[in-house]
Amino acid sequence: MFVPFDLPSGILHRAVIARHPKEICSPYGRVYFCLDQVVVFGAVGAPVTALCMEDLIASGVKEFLILGVCGSLRPDFRIGTAVCITKAIAEEGTSRMYHPLKRTFAPAPALKRRIPLGLTAHGRTYRPGVIVTTDAPYRETPSWVERNRRRGAEVVDMETSAVFSVAEFHGVRAAALMVVSDELFTGTWTSGFSDPRLKSGLADHLLPFLSPGPKGKP
Repeated sequence: MFVPFDLPSGILHRAVIARHPKEICSPYGRVYFCLDQVVVFGAVGAPVTALCMEDLIASGVKEFLILGVCGSLRPDFRIGTAVCITKAIAEEGTSRMYHPLKRTFAPAPALKRRIPLGLTAHGRTYRPGVIVTTDAPYRETPSWVERNRRRGAEVVDMETSAVFSVAEFHGVRAAALMVVSDELFTGTWTSGFSDPRLKSGLADHLLPFLSPGPKGKP
């Protein structure tokens, strides 16, 4: 599981530490081994995430779930909304090294289906959504937002398309669950990192996957 961001309070990190995991030495963030799961904190951006994936795949990992945050490109995706990713559009450079001519990637169907099952089992709601992944968040200009809205994108992050691309290249499975942390659809940036809706969104939608039941199932 990849957890690129956490709140300053460490709400997600504390949930993993409470399981008394073994911390693994890694240059790619904080990596924990929890029973049959590996949880990676702080691998931010497509290149770092791909480096980490290569090592994990070589070690035998077959499934990758991103539990992340994203910016909203549309007014019906507000701060705190959970988004199960149905497609990723690549505007980062990493995926092009794996698939030079491909710009859209899909999650593994079986793994993607487990996300709604885990959420509904806890009485949580979500929205399906298309994500665009960028390397340059400070270049998310109004024209960039509008162009990607026309391509069907509803949210934006810095990792998902690269994770799907690397997973497809190596024949492993990947999926993504996001919580909206920022709103970009007005033409100005509205950050939600001090918004209680984001804290509730992370607690309600991501914590069940970091505090799993038997055999790592939420």
